[in-house]
Amino acid sequence: MFKQFLSPYQKEKIFNDILSTILVAAFLTIIIALCAVGMAPKHSPLSQKEISHIEKQLTKKYADDCVLEPSASGWSCKEIKTGKVFKVARDN
Repeated sequence: MFKQFLSPYQKEKIFNDILSTILVAAFLTIIIALCAVGMAPKHSPLSQKEISHIEKQLTKKYADDCVLEPSASGWSCKEIKTGKVFKVARDN
């Protein structure tokens, strides 16, 4: 319907605008997908047995939410709210 009212220059400009919009959308989609893959949770280097042992020991010590870090003798867990440090020895 509007084809007859558009000059060749206007048609080319509209085509270029649509093409650039599609390219930008594709680029952003790829960037978002790559970020999502990069933020995916990593697998724990601990075995299920080690995780169970640590959870059991921390439950015995009434440890609340804490940050677990490896140490020379096992693990240390620093409680988020209070700052208390709980030591967990390695299970032999």
